[in-house]
Amino acid sequence: MKAKLFFLGLFLLLVIVVLSIVPGSAQEEFSREIWRASSSEADPPRRLQMVSDLLDRGLLAGLSREEVIELLGPPAKANHFKDYDLMYRLGGKGLIFKSPFYFALQFEDDRFHSAKVLQD
Repeated sequence: MKAKLFFLGLFLLLVIVVLSIVPGSAQEEFSREIWRASSSEADPPRRLQMVSDLLDRGLLAGLSREEVIELLGPPAKANHFKDYDLMYRLGGKGLIFKSPFYFALQFEDDRFHSAKVLQD
């Protein structure tokens, strides 16, 4: 019985530690100025922390490709994800795979359709 409780406590502690260090776990309110000025190499990765707020508030809904670029700035030059129309480097690195995160956007009829956070 004591061994089960010990391992349960150890497991819960491990979960808490992992959740506290997962990149992007902290959320920040979207700011056009901070997004555009932020380096994808910043620590903490501010763009990564703003993505949820950007999507939750629907700030991209109905925007044209040009309006999105006006809001977020120029996209990354290289697009590693060919199924997406625009890509922004978010920075941050995963715990297992050390490659950075990207914000990949799709458009339909020149209007924002969907977005995902992807890892290269």
